[in-house]
Amino acid sequence: KAGQPCVFNKYQIYSAEDTMACFRSIAYNATTVKRTLDTLSTAMQLYMFRDLADNPGGFPYFQRVDLMGELNTMRTARFENDIDFHLRLGELFYRLRDAHTDYNAPQPYQNMVWLQPFSTVSVFNKASNKLEIRIAPFVINTNMSNYYEQHHGLNVSEYYGQQILMIDNEPAVDYLANWARDHVGLSKDPQGRFNLANTGFVPHPTHTKVRTALYQERARWGWCQMPFWDVPATGKVPRVLYTVQDDSGIVRNLSVPWVVEAKFTYHNTSEWMYRYYNYYTAPSSSNNTGANQPRRGFNLNNYRHIVKIPPSDEMS
Repeated sequence: KAGQPCVFNKYQIYSAEDTMACFRSIAYNATTVKRTLDTLSTAMQLYMFRDLADNPGGFPYFQRVDLMGELNTMRTARFENDIDFHLRLGELFYRLRDAHTDYNAPQPYQNMVWLQPFSTVSVFNKASNKLEIRIAPFVINTNMSNYYEQHHGLNVSEYYGQQILMIDNEPAVDYLANWARDHVGLSKDPQGRFNLANTGFVPHPTHTKVRTALYQERARWGWCQMPFWDVPATGKVPRVLYTVQDDSGIVRNLSVPWVVEAKFTYHNTSEWMYRYYNYYTAPSSSNNTGANQPRRGFNLNNYRHIVKIPPSDEMS
C-alpha cells in the first residue's frame, strides 16, 4: 500500500535510507524481547565455552564476554524500536568470535542485504614489501552495480584493479584490519578475521568461486557489525570514503553510500511482520547475476594481470 515503509521487491536494490525507514518503523515489543531473551538464556546454558568467555584468563584470542549478564541487562534496557534490540544481540554474539554461535535477527531483517560496490582483495606487493588492498575485477551483483551507476554515477568496473589507499581517512590495510579485529565474529584468529573481511577465492576444477568480503556484503547479524549500528535517529547511514589510485598514479576520492538488496518480496508491513514471526531462513549470497555463484569458465588466472593477484601462497 502507498505510504507503507516496508514494501520491497525480490532482488531489487534500495537506498540505505529507505531501508532504515522500514527498520525503524517496527515498534519495540516487550513480549518479543522477553521471549527472545528467555529462549537465548535457556539455550546459552548449554554453550560449552560460556565459562571460558566469562573468564578467559590467559588464553590467547579470547576476550571477556559476560554472555548471561548482558542478556539479563537487556531485560531492563531501553530500546527505541525493534531493530535496536536485535542490533544489540547481534553485537553481543559476534564478540564471542565463534563461527558456530551467532545471532540472526528475524527473517525480514536478514533478507535485506547491505552492500558496498567494491570487492576488496589483499595482495602482497613484493616490490614495496607491503600488503595492499586492491579492487577485484568483478562485481558480486550486477543489480547493485547498475544501481550505483544509475543513481550515483559510479561505474564500478572503472575501478577494477585499482589500489585502495584509504578508507574513511585511514590507511586501507589498517582500516580493514581494525574493523576485522573489532567487528568480525567468525574467528578468534586476527589473521582469519582479516581474511574474512576481504574477498576470498576458492578454486574448483572448472571455475573459481568467490567468497564475498564480509566488509562488502553484510547479511548475517552475528558474523559482523552491521553498517547501521549507532545510526542517528534520522536514519542517515554514513557513506564510506575511499581514496583510490590507478596504475598511472592518478588518485581519486570517492564518497560511496550503502545500498541494500531485498532477498524477498514484501508487499506491505503486515506481510513483513507475518514473516517476522513465522519464518526463519538465513539470506543466501548475492543472486546469480554476480561472480560469487559457480560459473563455468570463471578462471581467476584470466584476471590476475588486471588486479595483480599473486599466486595463492602469496595472498593474505
